[in-house]
Amino acid sequence: MPMKILNSAEMKSIDQKTIQQVGIPGVVLMENAGLQMVKAIEDMQQPTSPMKVAIFCGKGNNGGDGYVVARHLYNRGHKPLIILLARRKEITGDAKINLNIALNMGIELLEAPTHQLWQKQKLPLQSFDLIVDALLGTGLSKPVTGFYKKTIEEINRSGVVVASVDIPSGLSADSSEIIGTAIKAHLTVTFACPKYAHILPPAEGYVGRLVVADISIPKRVIEEEGVRTNLIDEELIRESFPRRKSNTHKGHYGHLLIIAGSEGKTGAACLVGEGALRVGTGLVTVATPESCNHILEVKLTEVMTAPLPETTERTISEKAIEPTHHLLEGKFALAIGPGLSLNSQTQYYIQQTVSSSTLPTIIDADGLNAFAECPDKLTGKGKSLVITPHPGEMARLVKMKPEEIKKDRVGICRCFSQNHHLWVVLKGYRTVISTPEGEVYINPTGNPGMASGGTGDVLTGMIAGLVAQRLPLTYALILGVYLHGLSGDLAAEQVGENYLAAADILDFLPDALLRFEKE
Repeated sequence: MPMKILNSAEMKSIDQKTIQQVGIPGVVLMENAGLQMVKAIEDMQQPTSPMKVAIFCGKGNNGGDGYVVARHLYNRGHKPLIILLARRKEITGDAKINLNIALNMGIELLEAPTHQLWQKQKLPLQSFDLIVDALLGTGLSKPVTGFYKKTIEEINRSGVVVASVDIPSGLSADSSEIIGTAIKAHLTVTFACPKYAHILPPAEGYVGRLVVADISIPKRVIEEEGVRTNLIDEELIRESFPRRKSNTHKGHYGHLLIIAGSEGKTGAACLVGEGALRVGTGLVTVATPESCNHILEVKLTEVMTAPLPETTERTISEKAIEPTHHLLEGKFALAIGPGLSLNSQTQYYIQQTVSSSTLPTIIDADGLNAFAECPDKLTGKGKSLVITPHPGEMARLVKMKPEEIKKDRVGICRCFSQNHHLWVVLKGYRTVISTPEGEVYINPTGNPGMASGGTGDVLTGMIAGLVAQRLPLTYALILGVYLHGLSGDLAAEQVGENYLAAADILDFLPDALLRFEKE
């Protein structure tokens, strides 16, 4: 089972089922959470002497986790101070049990239920080695105000290392957006599964290092919740990683047709072709305007080329529709769009080719622009259709602004996939993949250095090449996106993010593939 990404309601339901149906008491879950938090803290800090730790606790169960953290730190020789931003009499349930234990052990408590009382303490936060944020949990849905807001701001100004319990206080677990003032943590330890704010930008920028800790919630309970958002991880990649058999030849690994390029944009066609080759596609044919074909003949030595009739602007013309029907014969997949231009004839050609093709089809770039004014024609009913937009292209398809897309990438992708019966690969930091059934996969690999021309063309080629090899379509997308980002990460380690180019992703792709092939 891939790692699930939960919203607050799903996490609450899983907690309740674990307590009520499985019979694991809430106080046991709280104990496990606090212990895992302490392990992560010591792993990060590597203390060689006792640490002075300020533990900010709210009045809910997140604060209860904080009391457990205080106890285990105390038992390990550290010097915790519990700072309770509430009155002690307000603490109830499992949190009260753990607060009483901490006090019985002699752990110091500073009770500061108001900003005035907190200010009177005149406690310099800079005197602490670590601050533990156990103020607010995953149930927050509106901006923090008042005393808590001022305290969070003070913690952020302190410059002290901050470790957050479950989620940085002030973030909403259900949103990628920064809904208000929030803790900027160096470490966040969440429990059972990550939440949306942990994974999606810009909120994930407040999380720091993320640790997903096991607190004994049974996997069965998580599975039965029916969560449909997943985080791609190495375990998922390994499950179906393709390996070649000795008695095979190039015909066993698919034949991909790529339709790409125009005058001034032949580089896009080359990068798509090279991306497909690098993931092991058996045969690749690139079709391009006839006057551009000689460039591909020189640039691409391992692929076949096919010159198509062109317009006066040296783009593919509508006269290419019939020759393309013949080119599609014997192929296993089609990739169309990169560098094709916005020429009206070319756009008509794209629409006709996509609608008539029965092959698994991957549409990118100008291929998507051809449907911007008629998105209803973009349907995967009866066939396998994949679109790979960036936020701007997605915005044109759904008649929204790119900023609106970024605020709800998961929801918009899921809705579009289900309504149009196709797969969406919404590119960007934390690329989102959605399926016609409404499953969503979020990719953790990749870096800002990949925000340069041509990297998307490489991804299109990789995805299309894996689809042509007849991998299960959803897995082909998952594998392509993950390896693309991993290759970019490996490249960035060697050449730096600021200097990374699309060709670097191609150069480091074999290293990314070998990481899994050797296992």
